[in-house]
Amino acid sequence: MNRSAGVAAFALLVAGNVHADWRPDSQDAGAAAVAEVDMYEFDVYLDDKRIGSHTWHVRERASGEREVYSEADFEVRLMFLTVFDYVHRSTEQWRDGCLARITAETIRNGDRLGVSGRQSREGFVVAAGTEERSLPGCVMTFAYWNPQFLAQERLLNPQTGQFEPVDVERAAADGGNRRTGWVVRAEGLEVTVWYDAGSRWVGLEAPTRGGRTLRYVQS
Repeated sequence: MNRSAGVAAFALLVAGNVHADWRPDSQDAGAAAVAEVDMYEFDVYLDDKRIGSHTWHVRERASGEREVYSEADFEVRLMFLTVFDYVHRSTEQWRDGCLARITAETIRNGDRLGVSGRQSREGFVVAAGTEERSLPGCVMTFAYWNPQFLAQERLLNPQTGQFEPVDVERAAADGGNRRTGWVVRAEGLEVTVWYDAGSRWVGLEAPTRGGRTLRYVQS
């Protein structure tokens, strides 16, 4: 498994004054203000072999603020051996279309990395490992569920804490599937993100080492 598979796992997102450990089954004092909870559920394949799943729970409040909880679990096995193992959990809060807070943890082949960030007067302050930096302006992650992320010149990688320059272009037509695709490129990353006619995220593809393809297929 290569860099693209790991990066494809990090899409996540969201906003408001909520607990950083919000889960889709949790209850809080502001539950009455919740407008709806949307879900994006994908089975993840390496070529035609299922290797795991990635799920987003997007909770939108009546105020327009959003909270998103994302969880990904991948395992690639060769014969009886695990050759790649990936676990990612992220809780994000968004306000006015910008990231307000994030807490994320990634375990890749046993290596653990935590990323946290919050909006402050100095900008969006993000910490990863022993490093901390302040990012200017409206910060967004690779929020595949929100097509507005495609208009950004830089995106925060919740797996590493890096603020990545990105390039986006329209993908080739997807035959008779009536999907619109966008190719997103950053350092070490190339993914094609697919949307249906209503601009809802419905799939993702990323090339991996050895000519294989990582695919997100709706559950």
